[in-house]
Amino acid sequence: MVKKFSFAALLLISAVSCYEGVSQMQPEQQIVAGLIEINSIPSGAGIFVNGRLSGYATPAKIPGLSEGDYEFLLRREFYKDTLLRVYLNKKDTLRLNIEYNKNPRMLGSISLKSNPSDAIISLDDSLLGKKTPVIVSGIIPGVHKVSYEKTGYWKTSKLIKVYSGLTANGEFALDDTTTWVTYTTLNSDIPTDDITCIGIDNNNHVWAGTTDKGLIWYDWKVWHIFNKENSFLPGNHVPCIKVNTDGKIWVGTDAGLAIIDNGLWEIFNSANTGMPLDYVSTLDVSQNGNALIGTKEGLVRLYYGRWILLGPNNSDVPNDWVSKVRFYSGDNQFWVSCVKYSLLQFDSRKWWRWGMKNTWDHSISSRGSPPNIWKTITSIDTDKQGNSFFGASYNETIYLFRNKSQSWAFELELGDNAIFDLFCDDQEYIWLSTRNGLIRYHLTKRPTIAFSPKNSGLKSYIISAVDQGSNSILWVGTSGGGITKYKAYQ
Repeated sequence: MVKKFSFAALLLISAVSCYEGVSQMQPEQQIVAGLIEINSIPSGAGIFVNGRLSGYATPAKIPGLSEGDYEFLLRREFYKDTLLRVYLNKKDTLRLNIEYNKNPRMLGSISLKSNPSDAIISLDDSLLGKKTPVIVSGIIPGVHKVSYEKTGYWKTSKLIKVYSGLTANGEFALDDTTTWVTYTTLNSDIPTDDITCIGIDNNNHVWAGTTDKGLIWYDWKVWHIFNKENSFLPGNHVPCIKVNTDGKIWVGTDAGLAIIDNGLWEIFNSANTGMPLDYVSTLDVSQNGNALIGTKEGLVRLYYGRWILLGPNNSDVPNDWVSKVRFYSGDNQFWVSCVKYSLLQFDSRKWWRWGMKNTWDHSISSRGSPPNIWKTITSIDTDKQGNSFFGASYNETIYLFRNKSQSWAFELELGDNAIFDLFCDDQEYIWLSTRNGLIRYHLTKRPTIAFSPKNSGLKSYIISAVDQGSNSILWVGTSGGGITKYKAYQ
């Protein structure tokens, strides 16, 4: 119901609004003034005069109004509009005070639900003394922080928008921490959700590279961040990490190689080694501390303290972008994948070059023969049985194949996908990091399982890397979904 008022002198009015218009307003006292004052609690409501935005927001004084009928509409975010109609004599002065939150019809509600239910609820960091599911009324409109806690699940918080007279949806799923725990920028101190590589040290501490935020070290208590600004790390883009059995952490960056040994840093680049370029695209380290360092312009071998550039003059390695390197036995047997070549193998004394066709035909190519397909091998790893596994693309299809003692075998066809990394764990499972989730494969055990945000605690489909500690826990790096801890065998 809209009421119409005519004033000969100033009326001080305290009003509360309803959705359709204005509630009853009682004059409290008369004060001679000479202008219209409109105030609201909370303030910041935009004022419309006769349907037009006045340019004023509460609290405001609006002078120079002539005699006649006036319609004042107050509009504030999250609240229902408040409409006031008055008749104003030219000498009238009016003061209006709108207290939104004293009107129950201006308040909102939240439907608080969780999956699973029976979670403890906090609203704006204060315990409600209630558990899900429940509808909580009388909520002041605005943005509120809702948190759910339940034993065995990750504490989850979200910001919920509450509007006057409406019930907001506060339903969301809880992450089961008994099997999957995901760390993101929303629930931890990691600097980014874009992880490029993962390594686990002898203390089961996690080391992770990022796209542009440097190196992460998680000691199960604190997330430590190393970058160019606060450490000796040469570059903030970290494409590769290798944690060696002697405890040293090898970190490949876009500006050189760093080796961390009990807090001591050594930095290597094209200025103090045989590296042709500072950008380290891939690396691997043998148990004896010898290393292979791939760059965008060739391969460097660190062999008992000597830096050796492997190129066309002393090997079959071209001056090309080296995408993957992997030792498969000792210091003198390793695989090298280059962008323009399928696969290179060094077997103690001899180099072999593999192309897709001769791999499928199970025949060994002669030394120096050209590959049949470019840009083939995307990932390499070797299990404890001496099997080397390779992710390869051919005719826009991704395959997993295996080599042992120069005998090749198909293992898995993944269709239109991409394998970014391969990891062979201590349970003889092969974990494939792909753009469509994390795939677990076994040579004899079935079925093959694909994990994604739909059926696991992963927060991204794009998996960049997997590694495992001595406690059998798997750590998964993702692009856009942070780092996930997977208790696969507990």
